[in-house]
Amino acid sequence: MAHMHYYGRRGVASLLCLFIMVLNGFTVGARSTDDTYVSGVSPATELAFYAGNAEFYRKVKILETLTWPQTQIYDYLESILLEIPRSETSPEIKEADRNECRQLMHDIDHIISVYVNYTELRTMLDEYRAISRGLQRKNVTPERSAELESALMDLEERFRGKEDFASTTLKDDNASYYRESIRKANRLIRNHSSQTPLQSLDQRSLGVSGGKQASLASDSSGDLGGRHSDVTQTIPVSDAGNETMRELLNDRSLLKTLGDVEGMAQKIEAILNGPLMNDINLYAAGSDISPYNAVILDIQHDYDRNYDNFRDIRNAWDVYMRYNDISDKLRMIDPKSSQAVELIEEKQKLELAFEEYGTLVDAESIVLIDWDAWSILWMLGSVEEERKKSKTLHTVSKPLPQTAVLKETITEPGTTELKEPRPSSGTTEPEEPTTKLHPITTNGTTPPEPTNLHLTGGVNVTGRLGRLEGECGIVNNIRGTKDAKETSGLVIIGFTAIQTMVAVGIMASL
Repeated sequence: MAHMHYYGRRGVASLLCLFIMVLNGFTVGARSTDDTYVSGVSPATELAFYAGNAEFYRKVKILETLTWPQTQIYDYLESILLEIPRSETSPEIKEADRNECRQLMHDIDHIISVYVNYTELRTMLDEYRAISRGLQRKNVTPERSAELESALMDLEERFRGKEDFASTTLKDDNASYYRESIRKANRLIRNHSSQTPLQSLDQRSLGVSGGKQASLASDSSGDLGGRHSDVTQTIPVSDAGNETMRELLNDRSLLKTLGDVEGMAQKIEAILNGPLMNDINLYAAGSDISPYNAVILDIQHDYDRNYDNFRDIRNAWDVYMRYNDISDKLRMIDPKSSQAVELIEEKQKLELAFEEYGTLVDAESIVLIDWDAWSILWMLGSVEEERKKSKTLHTVSKPLPQTAVLKETITEPGTTELKEPRPSSGTTEPEEPTTKLHPITTNGTTPPEPTNLHLTGGVNVTGRLGRLEGECGIVNNIRGTKDAKETSGLVIIGFTAIQTMVAVGIMASL
């Protein structure tokens, strides 16, 4: 009987110890449920891996540009195939030309068919990066967090159908194959056009410029005049560079649209880094009755969704301006000089660099980005007006003592930001800082990462635009209070150790 009581007590103690250890495991491993949770998604997910690989993300954008549906080229090749039997060449040459034409038609058809896969993959990567930016924001509301988590689950489910294609894209390098196929097709079309004009063909653009007449024989200097001529050029085309990107970069009509979007992106950056997003009066109420709470959420959503686009527009603008500066220089120097040769080589490298932004500056895409940028600016302007009204109202009706101001401006634990007392009703309101818009050369470097934009799963989105919630958070005035309420990791570990020691002590005593 004594043995039974002894083993019974040991069994109960063992079960108690096991229960405490399991409970501790759940406690340590459980997700935080408050609105300060910003870790986003598990780094073990495949989608997080691909979206966090900056080189892979850039590769997908380039491949999407290179596989843009080249239906015009395919139509040319199809007409050439019909013209070959009527040529005056020998049967052997005719057969060789037919075989080459059929092979190029097969290659171009394959390029056209895979375009949709790259577009869908790039879209999923963009969605993941946008959702991650939303999840990493501090003070995100529980409703917004649940909405983003749900969107993320749906996105990961859709990505399973593209996972094999993403893996193949990561391992293979098809960019050279796509470029060479298009070059060979253009060369065959050019050679055949010099013998048999293809007047019956549709004169749509060969590139992604949307409505621009593409010259099949652009010269190797990239059209020194900066504009395309309807007259066929006789200067041989170099295999270096990218003819389709050359068409875009020589399109001076792109200057205004691209410049407008780039200018708006700079204005958005200036506002987000200015006093607006750090002004405590803007969110002092923090209540649901403020109509601008929803507007601020819309600003965050649109900005997160367009962050990569704004950064790429900025970089595309730099490439575009440098390319056309070189074109202007080439018009003033001897085209056979060593300097001209170096400049032409640089232009060809810029054409390859512009492949990353080819689909972005397509007429349809850039119009949508232009609209989003304008919409964000309009919403920021509305919130700015509300800030000024709120500040004036507080100043006139209920001026706060200096001590209260100093207390409210504590933004982080251990960090204080001392502000001057609010001006009286007769003082002049400080003006919003303005930014002079001008081209900025990147010299091939990536702009620094905005503060606090380190995404889960290795995503580290670089760019010049904006400082996200760390610097322009929507509730900076309460961040210190919320951080002070968070449970320290050391405290959790201490409680865990004490519970485990108690359980072990019980077992030892038995």
